[in-house]
Amino acid sequence: MTHHLLVAVFVLIFGSKTYAESVNYNSSVSFNNSGHFLEFSDPIYHIEKDLYNNDGQILFSTRHDLRTTDGNVSTIVGNINVERTAITSFKQINSTRIAAIFWGHHCIKIMNRETNSYSTLGGMCSRSGYEEGRANVGRFNCPHSVEIDMRGHGRLLVTDVFNNALRSVDIATGEIGTVANSGFDSPRGLAWNGCHLLVANNNYISQVSWSIDGSVTNTIITGSHSSNHVDGSFIQAMFSHPEEFAKLESGVYLVVDYHSKMVRLVDFNEQVVGPVCFNGENPCNISSQLLNHPVSVTKIGNEVYVGMIRDMYRLTDLHFPCPYTNITSYLTPGHDAAEVTLPESPIVRRLTYMAMYHVPCSALRNAYNRGSLENSWSHQKSNFQRICANDCHMSAKMAPLYRGCERNVLTVYWPTDNVYSVDTKEVPDNLRDTLRERLIDHETAYSEIVIQTLDQPIVNAEENAEGEMIHLLLISTCVDMTLTYDAASDSCY
Repeated sequence: MTHHLLVAVFVLIFGSKTYAESVNYNSSVSFNNSGHFLEFSDPIYHIEKDLYNNDGQILFSTRHDLRTTDGNVSTIVGNINVERTAITSFKQINSTRIAAIFWGHHCIKIMNRETNSYSTLGGMCSRSGYEEGRANVGRFNCPHSVEIDMRGHGRLLVTDVFNNALRSVDIATGEIGTVANSGFDSPRGLAWNGCHLLVANNNYISQVSWSIDGSVTNTIITGSHSSNHVDGSFIQAMFSHPEEFAKLESGVYLVVDYHSKMVRLVDFNEQVVGPVCFNGENPCNISSQLLNHPVSVTKIGNEVYVGMIRDMYRLTDLHFPCPYTNITSYLTPGHDAAEVTLPESPIVRRLTYMAMYHVPCSALRNAYNRGSLENSWSHQKSNFQRICANDCHMSAKMAPLYRGCERNVLTVYWPTDNVYSVDTKEVPDNLRDTLRERLIDHETAYSEIVIQTLDQPIVNAEENAEGEMIHLLLISTCVDMTLTYDAASDSCY
């Protein structure tokens, strides 16, 4: 996709030629207004919009409990008081169920908002270790942060600090598994960047990627194993104990940097780490410094909340500078502006239907079963075109793809020919909502596959935490289909 930019410049005239000065812009953001939102005696480890009453309250976790607040009064949620530990993170699975991480107790509990009670989901509370298995077998060693697996497994993803691993927890059964256990250094905060998972490590940010063949990679994106505060390209940038992420827009995140007492900007579109200013500075060249160490950050509506050791800060009136850097344009004499064409990316993000099936992997070794599956996928492709109507088109060049069976789970992808620029990280809201509405009455029938040798040959797709069987996501592919896309480096070769 070609991008155009109109550049206004100061004109320098030398003889008959006219040049535009190179214009340098920092990747930075500035908030025009900032101030204390809540004074508190304990660290504020995680913040989310409270989904229970939908009345504008903010839900946050501390060393001892979960609380909800309007900025003036904070009220305890649930009937538990945690001693000698901390609820370092939580995730609202829906409006009434919260998955809460009990860091020093090495377990995850589910909090029911309707009964104000907790029950253990995964891990052996007060017993650390590194084991896989059900709730009374699997173990963590100081779990820290939690995210819902957006790929539709019906599970949570959890950073396990002292095991240096990314773990999985089945929401229905509490079974604990391991997603990846290399390339981490005391992993903490998590955030989805499209179909990739960002992880805040000791002094760097890594990215976990899943390939269609089932392989998982964890790659350092920016930062290093040394502690410092340096802005610049992803190769140059350094951090000092990054903790949590907040998404500002597609591919652009805030991260709280604990030891530097700063909020930093991480721009995946420009591959740059930049400053964040709180007092309307323009340009914003150096990050504003907080009075206390920041441990959490979130964006709710147009406001950003930063949780610190003893208070919560609110940032409003966000301002982005021009996102492009080092722009040089040659002007026609007498003109003060020129159109600049930016280079195209070799990568596109492709709208794709996806479903997951619980089947014995051994059944897929049978050639007769594989033939039945291919017939099922072809039939489903026609059904998905009915869902698309005129809003999308199932790919004529790319056949349905399936990921090798892993732990008796088969993942199938049906690509469309709807593609988006490389900086698009999520399915556009309007299109996603339209397609989901059309799927409501057809999801079970359209997700069925047939494996003839099973006692029950018709298999339905697994549901995720939201009850969805068919998922809409963007997968990365190469514009030139003769090339291969590499998820770890986000490049084509």
